[in-house]
Amino acid sequence: MIINKFMGGAIFPVGCGISSKGPCRSSKTSSIQQGLTNAYLEAEGLFSLRERWITLHYPK
Repeated sequence: MIINKFMGGAIFPVGCGISSKGPCRSSKTSSIQQGLTNAYLEAEGLFSLRERWITLHYPK
């Protein structure tokens, strides 16, 4: 469950449960975008495909 911390500091769950949408399509939903930010994914040790593509195609 992804937690949304808005509305004056109160904690509300954000719905992103079972769906008939595939993972690529459901990843574009606002609840997943709020919970899995680029900063969070980087802190978890994942790297950015965009940044890797830029370094491969535009070396310094």
